[in-house]
Amino acid sequence: TPDTTPGHLNLDSVNESLSLPPDIVISDILTNQEQSTEDQLLDQDKPGVPPPTHSVTQDDIHKIVSHDSGTQSPHKPDRSHDMIDSSNKKTSSRKGTPSISSSTKMEDGTKKKKAASQKGHKEKEEKGRRRQRKKDKKDKSGKEFITQSIDDTQSELSVNNPDTDMSQVRARTQISKVYSPEQTLFNFLIIKCVVQLELIQAVDNFIFYPTITRQDDQNILHASGVMSVSYPLPRPPYSDRGMFQYLSTSQLLVLVECLEEAHMFARNFNSNHTQRIILMKAGFRRRTKPNLLRQETSSILTIFRILYHLLEDENRIDDYHRVEEKLLSLVISALEYFLSLTSESHRISWTPVLLLMFTRMIQITTDEFKRHMAVSYPQMCELVSLELKYEVRCLLRRVFNRIGSEYDICPVDQA
Repeated sequence: TPDTTPGHLNLDSVNESLSLPPDIVISDILTNQEQSTEDQLLDQDKPGVPPPTHSVTQDDIHKIVSHDSGTQSPHKPDRSHDMIDSSNKKTSSRKGTPSISSSTKMEDGTKKKKAASQKGHKEKEEKGRRRQRKKDKKDKSGKEFITQSIDDTQSELSVNNPDTDMSQVRARTQISKVYSPEQTLFNFLIIKCVVQLELIQAVDNFIFYPTITRQDDQNILHASGVMSVSYPLPRPPYSDRGMFQYLSTSQLLVLVECLEEAHMFARNFNSNHTQRIILMKAGFRRRTKPNLLRQETSSILTIFRILYHLLEDENRIDDYHRVEEKLLSLVISALEYFLSLTSESHRISWTPVLLLMFTRMIQITTDEFKRHMAVSYPQMCELVSLELKYEVRCLLRRVFNRIGSEYDICPVDQA
């Protein structure tokens, strides 16, 4: 008798009602399904074997029956699509297949990676451009530095400080590069000017000793700022350390001739404004007109030191008149040239020369002073009309006071 227990399916009646072919038996399907289920359970314990994706139920049997008969079961609705969807969902969740949200995240990640790659590429290009700009700027700054060093070297030639370290000027001229034939010529001219200035300073240093010359200039500058006539002016701090006493008068006069030649060359160049402007436009000096003020003033300063020292040296009395004649001619020439200057900066550069010359005039003997005034008095009067520095005006006042006392124009105490 068939089992009528609720929920139990009579396989024979189902087989007969469906009129299935003799080789398809429901019991065989279920038997195979049970065997397949057991195999899957055994495979779950094995590593690397995925779990079963779907098990055959009674609904699957009804689906098979409905497919073969062409009709659906009257007892069960068609849930095949839901089963397929749920099966696919389970399978996708078990196999790790990305869902819609995960695929969206993957797309976002891909876009981010692509954007990051593009950004990195742009950053590399920008770094390359920055490196190129730095390189170009460095090359440009190097050229500007070379040009600036040349300009600074040329400016060094016109500084009024006699104690300038010329080794710095020489170092700057050595680093200059050659960019054109004109620049080569300009560098050659700079070297000649620097060497000429160093020779002038070398003559002064080995005759009087370097510290003696600097000390003399400082003493004169300090005493010249005092307006009182009775204030004593410093005597030259000459010593035996220099070569002055070991050189004859003729040898010293030869050096004076050489210094005078350098002085006249610098004076003629500084007076030729047209030539200086042409050189500046040609690139010799980019900011100001070139000049040789250092050569002009240093040479005449050394000449006056030598001649005034020869004039008061009692051991050289035989050459006294020759020395005095040379000295007076240079005093007149220097004063006339100073009166012809139109540039204020050029006049200021001559301040040490005037201070030394007026100081020595006040210190010489009466007869020597009168011979000086006999040839230079008109030029001394012209100096009153110029705007001079305070120290120069103080010494000029003392010179005129001595003129009044020496020629009995006024008493000494009033002078």
